[in-house]
Amino acid sequence: MRYYLANNTLIVRGAFRACSTGEGGGIGNVTSLLIHPVDPLNPPDNKQVIRNAKLRNGLSPAAAFGLLIPTQFTQHAVFRYEQVTVFITAGANTRGISRQEKYDTTDPLTEGSIRIICTISGNLPDHDLLKALIAVNEAAVQASSGDDRISGLDQRGIIIGAEPDLTTRGDTNVNVERNIREAVRYGITYTIERLSKGSGKTGIWPSFHIHSTMGGDRWIEWQKKGCPYYPCHFKGQRCDLCYCPLYPCEDETLGEWTIGSRGRVWSCVPCTLNHQPSVVHHLQRNPEATSSELKALILHYPHKEKPGE
Repeated sequence: MRYYLANNTLIVRGAFRACSTGEGGGIGNVTSLLIHPVDPLNPPDNKQVIRNAKLRNGLSPAAAFGLLIPTQFTQHAVFRYEQVTVFITAGANTRGISRQEKYDTTDPLTEGSIRIICTISGNLPDHDLLKALIAVNEAAVQASSGDDRISGLDQRGIIIGAEPDLTTRGDTNVNVERNIREAVRYGITYTIERLSKGSGKTGIWPSFHIHSTMGGDRWIEWQKKGCPYYPCHFKGQRCDLCYCPLYPCEDETLGEWTIGSRGRVWSCVPCTLNHQPSVVHHLQRNPEATSSELKALILHYPHKEKPGE
């Protein structure tokens, strides 16, 4: 699985068996999942907008599921809980809001939109995909109901995508629904908090959250700015990438298989590939670059801000 932002459109790439509640959705095999923002003041032709968004980003319309989010101020967050990754795109709707109010971050949020993509590492039969979709919806409703920080929340769009993964063997369904519910509940609560404090802000760097059992059961939010551990690898490293978009690369020159508390897992503890400035620079512009392509870069441009500098 790969994920990245392109012109504020969230794109998740992989080989998914997926189900979607979006326009032209259903159940099928797809290689792309996306959330695309539209202006709520100009109601779009949904089918055409989604098709254009796919084509504009080099995606096959027939092999992609998409969601539209009617907001001019989108924010993105990623929540990882074991084999479950939840992507939440959210924002404040601007219909009927004055220009001054758009930038007022002190008043409570009155209306917002949320769209969710949930990916699962492992094989899931279609009936379990539908159960996962129900779990996402129920958890989102539970997390948002009764929250006085928001009076209206449009959360009608959900995509579930399951992708075979060699790191999951035979127990794909164990705790999947629990992990989905925990990630979505935490993610929606966090997202509402974020919207209520800054509904008029846009271009905010995506927030990354990983559930950890080390030092207690808790969520850890990774923040690039002010990290107390920098530099954890080498002076001048880049820390743009939180959860490695190549994982699990299974390249034994970079990492290794190890036995953890939950069985056989791919460990990338010794890998510094995605902290190399030249690699980060290339990967941001070529999000589907292979590990071999990226490794070749550091042979030519080790520890440089970008090739040519």
